[in-house]
Amino acid sequence: MNSPLVIGITGGSGSGKTTFIKLLREPFLEADVCVVSQDDYYKPRSEQKKDNQGIHNFDLPGSIDKKAFLLDVEKLLAGQVVQRPEYTFNNENAEPQMRVFRPAPVIIVEGLFVFHYKKINALLDLRIFLHAKENLKVIRRIRRDQMERTTNTT
Repeated sequence: MNSPLVIGITGGSGSGKTTFIKLLREPFLEADVCVVSQDDYYKPRSEQKKDNQGIHNFDLPGSIDKKAFLLDVEKLLAGQVVQRPEYTFNNENAEPQMRVFRPAPVIIVEGLFVFHYKKINALLDLRIFLHAKENLKVIRRIRRDQMERTTNTT
């Protein structure tokens, strides 16, 4: 088997990563593209740091279990199937599903810190940074959080 093409996609929260990836995947078969999201590697709330006001800040590189993230990407590159519990954004009422990532000719690694983590960045063949204006990102985050997530941040 040829080595997969590894694409890293990053940008600020609300920059359009999810929408971009959906559009990018559209013309391909599911077996041709594997998407690994940094979101599935958040540490539990109990391990998250709080800011000066006592609020958990998940937008820090230390909020991610980067060792597990790297290990799973390396397993995919080695042709192994990866299983990982879905991250439920610390919503205690959500029942996490088991996510299954299968090796594919194209592996997309996405998240806020994909370029920041040196060992993950070194695995990337192509890097895409999505830029959006701050006011647009805020509007998108508010809409997303109202629709998909519990907004309790303490």
